[in-house]
Amino acid sequence: MINAKAEAEVSRLVSRAKAEQAKAENQALTPLAVMMRGYQALEALGGTDTHIMLGDWSHVPSFLFPALTGTKIAAPDIKGGKL
Repeated sequence: MINAKAEAEVSRLVSRAKAEQAKAENQALTPLAVMMRGYQALEALGGTDTHIMLGDWSHVPSFLFPALTGTKIAAPDIKGGKL
């Protein structure tokens, strides 16, 4: 009975230590670390010639395609014979 109680106590302490360690790791997790783990998971899912589309491309952010301010597309001058 003493042996079983000691084993139960050891098991309780080990599980508590593991829980504290997991808690400490989760608190130290930065957004960059989360992103890196996500890409590692995608790498594990993919293989050769695997294509994974991320996000909703029907709503592409406008900052990806900035307006070309100050540039004009000039029409060719047909009357003067110049392009």
